[in-house]
Amino acid sequence: MILSQYFSTDFLRTGAPFSNADDTPIVVGKDQVCPEGRSSSVQVGRYQIVGTIGAGATSKVVRAFDPMIGRHVAIKLFSPQLAEGEGRERPQRVHRPDGERFNPLYTHHRTIFAPSCHVFACFCARGPGLIEIYEGKLDGKALRELLKKTVIQTAKTYFDVDRAEEWWFQHDGSPPFRSHECQTWLHNNGIKVLEFPANSPDLNPIENVWPVVGKLIDEMHPTTPLAVAEAFKACWQRIPLEIWNDYAQSMPERCQAVIDANGDATSY
Repeated sequence: MILSQYFSTDFLRTGAPFSNADDTPIVVGKDQVCPEGRSSSVQVGRYQIVGTIGAGATSKVVRAFDPMIGRHVAIKLFSPQLAEGEGRERPQRVHRPDGERFNPLYTHHRTIFAPSCHVFACFCARGPGLIEIYEGKLDGKALRELLKKTVIQTAKTYFDVDRAEEWWFQHDGSPPFRSHECQTWLHNNGIKVLEFPANSPDLNPIENVWPVVGKLIDEMHPTTPLAVAEAFKACWQRIPLEIWNDYAQSMPERCQAVIDANGDATSY
């Protein structure tokens, strides 16, 4: 089975356009946070801890004096378990003196609009399929040309089509796929299409591939649409074969999960 989708790489990119420079969470041990209502001489960075306001499973909010701005503030202290790994990557806030909002000391600038490109891609259990970068509006005629350049050659690469090895094509049923041009082309080329109910992204394994590709692209830091396109092509080939196989082979379980959920959302 060959699974396909077209999309913009905007949906792959992560990261906010603007964040604070001092965004590392403050992490202290439990013995460093003073009990509710009691004073403390604990110093955390430039902050003098004076009391606990509230506590949760992984953090405490304390009242502290900030000598830089000359007043008390509320700060969140995280548990030591969050000192490493993904816990440090969550968005954080920084206290800035009045009138210093855009002071470089308190800001970290990023590209507001990440470069992107439009991509048509497909894959099967045996590996990644061909991809095409395109521009402009994607209607039935444009999609038909993309299918000509990708799907047939992908099938010939992975399946013994000369000996009539069976394979199926899956798409998401979007308007360009349902157009007369695409439907006629699929029929004339003898391509069997897997039925796909509307509004069912959990039945399309390629949806699970995009975050994998997006993470790889972000590691390359492309700064232009052309660089994004080249990065996508490179990252598409870097995905291990077992991922392609696992996602494609998950189709029976996905279909059964939707049936069991009576058409409702599933864990996929």
